[in-house]
Amino acid sequence: MEAFKCPSCGLTTWGNLKFCPHCGAALNVTCEACGYSLRYFMAVGMNFCPKCGGKMKTESKSKHHEKKS
Repeated sequence: MEAFKCPSCGLTTWGNLKFCPHCGAALNVTCEACGYSLRYFMAVGMNFCPKCGGKMKTESKSKHHEKKS
């Protein structure tokens, strides 16, 4: 897989990472209806899933990635 930049912090990353190792931003977009997932840069401008027509959303950070107060 080619290198790409994180949409949040701009860090150059690569591979099958789900979250940026620097800022924790999600690197995938997922369909709420069928679970189809693709890289954020492939989904630019997509509001609906190309597989089932459902709403697309950015994956949220896991609890492990949240800042602790």
